[in-house]
Amino acid sequence: MVKKSIIIISALFISFTGFSQHHEHKGITCFHEILMKKVAENPQVLEQLDKYEAEMRDHIAKMKSGKGMATDTLINGKRIIPVVFHIIHNNGPENISEEQIMTCLELANIDLNMENTDTVLGVNTYEGFSGRRANPRLELRLARLDPDGNPTSGIIRHEDANANANTYTDMPQYAWDATKYLNIFSVGAITVEGMAGTGGTVVGMSLFPPTNPLTAMFTSDPNCDGVLIRHDAIGNIGTATDLVGKGINAQNRSFTHEFGHYMNLYHTFQNLSEDWDMNNQSDQMDMMLTQFMGTGCDTVSYGGTKLYGDYVDDTPPVTAATQDETNDCLPVGSVNTCTNNIPGYGDEPDMIENYMDYQWGFCANMFTLGQLDRINATLDGYRRSLWQYENLIETGVLNYNDIPEQINDSGFELYPNPTNDILNIKSKSVDFDNAQVELYDLSGKLLLNNTLQENTLRIDVSGLASGFYIIKINGKSEKFIKK
Repeated sequence: MVKKSIIIISALFISFTGFSQHHEHKGITCFHEILMKKVAENPQVLEQLDKYEAEMRDHIAKMKSGKGMATDTLINGKRIIPVVFHIIHNNGPENISEEQIMTCLELANIDLNMENTDTVLGVNTYEGFSGRRANPRLELRLARLDPDGNPTSGIIRHEDANANANTYTDMPQYAWDATKYLNIFSVGAITVEGMAGTGGTVVGMSLFPPTNPLTAMFTSDPNCDGVLIRHDAIGNIGTATDLVGKGINAQNRSFTHEFGHYMNLYHTFQNLSEDWDMNNQSDQMDMMLTQFMGTGCDTVSYGGTKLYGDYVDDTPPVTAATQDETNDCLPVGSVNTCTNNIPGYGDEPDMIENYMDYQWGFCANMFTLGQLDRINATLDGYRRSLWQYENLIETGVLNYNDIPEQINDSGFELYPNPTNDILNIKSKSVDFDNAQVELYDLSGKLLLNNTLQENTLRIDVSGLASGFYIIKINGKSEKFIKK
């Protein structure tokens, strides 16, 4: 569930010595201390976070009530996100194959459409959680046009002597426009300040959207936006069969986890309360560390709602991250680190099968409906430009067999769509009688100008080349495909 929390920069940590079965990992504690030091140095972020999360919950409420929905296009019922892979390498095994990259997209799209089959109740998923599994209906596609409009494979290789010592501040030199592309940076290894000697390894890290005040503590550069991830956490073939030399195949779930952060999801185990006097500077750091390392089970009133660590209502409160000290999955329902009796949910076990916990990737299998609310709000907000129809055209990710579905109401409909010859235009509710109908290609060239009579019109488009076109009536637009 959600308790007021701090998670600053989210990373998936794996420690290879001294795992605690379902509590702290070596490397996590040290890194969180560094993060808390940043909070102590920037206490104003807590007030900013409070406001940000209040606005997030208001946004979610409006969307669920049918207000404030995004005005844009679904493609075959999905939101398409253009992707570019930056393979940062020094001519070693980190220069992974195209085949390995494609398995990353394939597996990510399976997870992002709830098509994964590792969800057997009582085996992979706790029975009480089955009704909360969410389908984000997202599809990641390799960009086919670069920022200059030139053809691209969507896989760019950068030879870099520092490929085995990268951090998020190295991302801007390679990034494409982060408002148009999801930049995925594949590297040999990731370094983080303060991690040396902790026994931990950073597998991936992703900042939240730049509008999140937690991100702003680390950088104001929007080109740091994206997913930074080790090569052996990408896909499930090639180097991914031996994650950090442990013989583990995480089945691309490290990427799914980091993509969750990219979409503004926090860890399920976040547990930093804001219940202290921020004017008390002397013990501020100790208080923060104590509460962060502490229970994670306490409720905090937030806008009349009792919230727990990740600002999500349907993920149970947990004390700390979960990961088996062996290379196996913990039995679902076997861990219950908080005994809170939550209204509407009761006392539930930890959701160790959630993508945003720290179980091995092959143990995770679900986002929740509450997490999807945050994803939807993020896609309706800062990340909306990614899946706008115009951006899908600009990045070249559309195919001729794609069927656009308008979420906005233009007041008229086009059918059949796609079409070979005749395109019918019919008003749905607005009086378009004698309105001017304009047909454009995607370059903005006017191809036809006609008048809508009695709110209907038939246009012969058989002479048009195959492709995408735009119909405009009184400033409203719809798209269609000529086969």
